[in-house]
Amino acid sequence: MSDMHSIVEVSSGRRLNPPADVEIDDRVWVGQRSLLLKGTTIGVGTVVGAGAVVTSTLPGNSLCVGVPARVVRSGISWHHELLPLD
Repeated sequence: MSDMHSIVEVSSGRRLNPPADVEIDDRVWVGQRSLLLKGTTIGVGTVVGAGAVVTSTLPGNSLCVGVPARVVRSGISWHHELLPLD
């Protein structure tokens, strides 16, 4: 990933916003209006809540919410089909 515009330090001409990849593993569910910033990684099976801002690495099989996104529950999974409540 890359920013569409370079931010450059005037005195040195050095670019201040280098590009970085966003890595999304398998079976990740990203909620509506979430932001995944460059340089972030989301582990397999993770759920990112709506409106969360991902600024770092999120571990697999976790529920992450907030600004910045943080783990609120570990050891989770999700299914496409609706399961009955216990």
